[in-house]
Amino acid sequence: SKPSTNDFKIAVVCALPVEDVAIQAMFDVHYGKKDGLPINVGNEEDKEDWNVYPGKIGDQYVVMLRTRIGTDDASNGRAALRREYKRITLVFVVGVCGGIPHYTHSVGQKVDVLLGDVVVSHQILAHDLRKQHHDHFTLQEDPYPLRKLSRKVENFVEKRGVGKDYKLFKDHVTKIMDETAKTLEPDSQVSPQYLGADHDTLFEYDYNHPGGDDCSDCDPKKVVHRDRLGNSSIAPEIHFGTVASGNMVMKSGKDRDYLALIAKKYKAKIVGFEMEGAGVDNQVLDVIVVKGVCDYADSHKNKDWQPYAAFVGAATFKALV
Repeated sequence: SKPSTNDFKIAVVCALPVEDVAIQAMFDVHYGKKDGLPINVGNEEDKEDWNVYPGKIGDQYVVMLRTRIGTDDASNGRAALRREYKRITLVFVVGVCGGIPHYTHSVGQKVDVLLGDVVVSHQILAHDLRKQHHDHFTLQEDPYPLRKLSRKVENFVEKRGVGKDYKLFKDHVTKIMDETAKTLEPDSQVSPQYLGADHDTLFEYDYNHPGGDDCSDCDPKKVVHRDRLGNSSIAPEIHFGTVASGNMVMKSGKDRDYLALIAKKYKAKIVGFEMEGAGVDNQVLDVIVVKGVCDYADSHKNKDWQPYAAFVGAATFKALV
């Protein structure tokens, strides 16, 4: 029998075309208008609508919503989606993001984040509402900037990040990547190919990009060495923590590291930066950000890693579903 809108409890939100393609590649079944399901949502007041793509992943009915970049449109799109798909309780925000270059694990060890890794949020830090002081900023306390998951969903997410469960989860992601790679069109916008360690360069946090489309003019003395890049096969690691979300593109190493420092006040460990999660999160739904790291949220950012990062992020989302 054909599903109705009431069968859909999970939504997935993205903003970029490359994210859209990566997520749809993970669907096992696609539904459409012929199945009697709405494929765009909106209302008269909005005077705008959003495309939605209902489908199935494994046993779960999942509907994808494509918004524009930023928290405002994500918020409006989420509200419009729930007018049609009223039973949605869990939303994934999937795609690409900026990564924090390193963080300290709960056991005190330093962890490197590389391009092509994935971040998974168990809470979202909304950082748009700032108080600017003379030489620094703080986050406004009302509304409280930290958005947490319900206990049940938080436990589900955190369990995937430890010990034997983490290894099994990572293996599952790799298997999904291998299977899905075979189904991609030759000219697909997404790529299952890891770009290689020589294309992964991190500069000191306070060294700004001198200009140009790439880093050929950047000072090699300012490159930060990371041990993990020495491994011959760099499988993507999955980092569970807090994702910072706001309307401003994070493209400053100084601001990135300063926000990560502020987050410690909330006992939050930032692993990535993106622009839709805080808009989707209305503190009623459970919202999980799952995104592949395509840059270091600094002035050296470019789009080279987006096709691979979108693919890895979408595969991790499918493994969670």
